[in-house]
Amino acid sequence: MTKLNQPDGQKAIHPSNIFSILSLGTGIFGWVVGIFIMLTSFTPLSNYFHLGGFASFALLTLPGFSWLTAILAGRIGIRQIKGKGSQEGTGPAKWGIVISGIGCGLLYGFFLLVALGFYFLIQKGYIGLMLHSGTIPF
Repeated sequence: MTKLNQPDGQKAIHPSNIFSILSLGTGIFGWVVGIFIMLTSFTPLSNYFHLGGFASFALLTLPGFSWLTAILAGRIGIRQIKGKGSQEGTGPAKWGIVISGIGCGLLYGFFLLVALGFYFLIQKGYIGLMLHSGTIPF
């Protein structure tokens, strides 16, 4: 289907919303950084980057913040595109939300499991036993 002022064989060019592109881009960036961290997790990051302690912490938390940014940008992009009365151009925003949602679920689910593990270890008395007795076993 062509528009009235458009020759046959040419497709209509639809402008994309910057938030939908930002959503997809930051979602992919979060996965690239996350996979890099997983692959290098057996060696210290100081072998690859000469960073301080805070910068290493920031690098480790970068995928989570990237995925949260992608989800927020995707929601804003979809809302702006629907506000114009068009449904075209929401694909990158939806894909950014999906891949970032999977990443957030895995990352924050892992953090929740670690926190629950420490909680159960403390409840069973395996952690904190030295603090109550006052002795340090060597």
